[in-house]
Amino acid sequence: MRTSADDGNPVHQKPRAWTAARALLERADELRQAMDGLRGDSAHEIRLASNTSAVDTLTEFLAATLARFPTMRIAVVETSSVEVASRVREGGADLGIVSLPPTGDGLIARELWADPLVVVRGSVFRGDDVAPSFEEVMRGPLIGLPAANPLQTLIDEQARILGVSPAYRVRLPTLNAVYAVASTGAGAAIVPYGTVSRSPTLPAAIHPVAEEWADRRALLITRSTYVPSPAQQEFIDALLRYRDEVDVTEPLGVVILGSPPEQARRG
Repeated sequence: MRTSADDGNPVHQKPRAWTAARALLERADELRQAMDGLRGDSAHEIRLASNTSAVDTLTEFLAATLARFPTMRIAVVETSSVEVASRVREGGADLGIVSLPPTGDGLIARELWADPLVVVRGSVFRGDDVAPSFEEVMRGPLIGLPAANPLQTLIDEQARILGVSPAYRVRLPTLNAVYAVASTGAGAAIVPYGTVSRSPTLPAAIHPVAEEWADRRALLITRSTYVPSPAQQEFIDALLRYRDEVDVTEPLGVVILGSPPEQARRG
């Protein structure tokens, strides 16, 4: 039988101390394994922020290549080029795709593909070899993206600089939808050339936007201190290889799509 005096005996206290120490060591080991698991998970994750122009091309890239990366998880966020650069710089995204060269320090930019903006009008304009000015387009009936969309905001801001308040007949959620409706002649639209190149069967007249701000290139940006895991580096390498498949390098003139027997004509 133990008495209260036994509680002060070091012989009786040692088993308790050993039990507590063993419990702490087991808990520490569990935490270490959990941290190792988290590091393993993050090595197969990429947080990717993209501007609107690149989303469609990026979606095609993912559809074409993601099956080759069965353990990779990609989280894509669509926002403006300025916000993309901010997220990458502050660590909120691992990779970013922008159409404006980022300002400030701490970022590395690599060219991806040409990203010029073009005017899309319906097939009724097939015989029109004269490219309309940006102002002329914005004074007519328009098909566009939602007002809060970053690309649409850029286009509308440029119109307002010229004193034009754009009048949209309809605003649609995706670039592909905008292009499809504009190609019917319901109104003109301004979209990235990459959107047009992915739907060459639609009958439409395509003209370049002559303004300097519309002659853009998509850029891949990362933090200068970013060290990708082997799995992340393989994904980046695949994206850079895909760049060579989709890049638009020829100068744009008047392009007529879907007008048989001549599918395309450049002026």
